[in-house]
Amino acid sequence: MITQYIELGHNGWHIIIYYGVNSNAEQDIEDMLIELGCPEQDIDKALRILTRRLNPGMTFTNTQQKTSFVCISDTTSAEQLVNTVVHEAKHV
Repeated sequence: MITQYIELGHNGWHIIIYYGVNSNAEQDIEDMLIELGCPEQDIDKALRILTRRLNPGMTFTNTQQKTSFVCISDTTSAEQLVNTVVHEAKHV
């Protein structure tokens, strides 16, 4: 898994991105979602989708913390990776 941290300009917004997510990253994803205040039922759903299938992504945003968390699971091709990244960027 690769982690990227982005700060958007001077407004204090942060983006945390996990690339290449699989079942080995389950605890890291869960910890981050808990820290950001994600509801438990949404955490369970996200973990099922992200760690058991290829190609999905997800974005969770906490506006009070000015933080967006993006996960991109393992993908089947470079084209699919770009597609998923672009799709999740739209959510941010």
